[in-house]
Amino acid sequence: MVLFLYHQSNIDNAISIIKEGKLLSRAAAVQRHLLKTDSASPSVISKTNDRWKHYARLYFRPHNPTFYHVEGFRHAHEYTHGSKCPLPVMFLFNIEKVLCHESAQFSSGNLARSGVAIRSSFKDFEQLPFAKIYHEGPILTDSDQIIFHRNAEVIFPGALPLTGFLEQIVCRSAAERDTLLFLLNKESIMPDWQVNVDQANALFIKNWLHIARVRLSASEIEVELSQRANGLPIKVFCAAEGQNPSFELPSNFAEKHFQIKFQPTSTYTVQIFIAGDLAYANEFFESDESVDLPF
Repeated sequence: MVLFLYHQSNIDNAISIIKEGKLLSRAAAVQRHLLKTDSASPSVISKTNDRWKHYARLYFRPHNPTFYHVEGFRHAHEYTHGSKCPLPVMFLFNIEKVLCHESAQFSSGNLARSGVAIRSSFKDFEQLPFAKIYHEGPILTDSDQIIFHRNAEVIFPGALPLTGFLEQIVCRSAAERDTLLFLLNKESIMPDWQVNVDQANALFIKNWLHIARVRLSASEIEVELSQRANGLPIKVFCAAEGQNPSFELPSNFAEKHFQIKFQPTSTYTVQIFIAGDLAYANEFFESDESVDLPF
């Protein structure tokens, strides 16, 4: 089994990470106004020693307790800690290369907890409680300790370069991959890493609404949601020469699919917002329409 270290951030932050070519510490990202969407719980951050805010931070596991509370498009009251990451992007780092770097350190649990130990030796690494760090499923006993260890991290002072350490970038759905690539292209950024989709459902929790797939054609937009919208407002904005159609789903919309039809046009851009946050963006060119071929 291939193991990675993981960093998840909302798509606007992810673009900044790729553009910078490095994963910055929280302190540096805040100072440079690059933390567009803050997914950290204010109460947890307030309990975290300021020292750790000057480190780039990676988790041992993707299904992390922190991500559970912030991932996906939800009603405001459903973000239990007041922070959110509606459109997440996952960065997968080579665990061996990062941990073997002389500057890397690691914790056995949540850095916001008092008395948490930070270590760097191979001997200490062997002693980590991996059964609790990688624990999956319902917590039947010892819940406090398992949650603590599930939040174990690897930390790197200042900033962690992507080159030499990052293996791949993964998006939650095909539509969100299209969105990331479109936004990077607008910034004239060509990522040096594969941008994949979480086909095995191994990296994201996916309990909440997001856009699964979008098909664009010259006169129609077809959207597939991951689940019913459950009253979340969904708005679609298009921009084309001579027309700017927009569409808002009714609050009682109960389907997982919807279409928008308009006068045929050879090119347009589209943005979809869920509860005010960007959920999808892309551009259509008439030459993009797929043609079924027998090979």
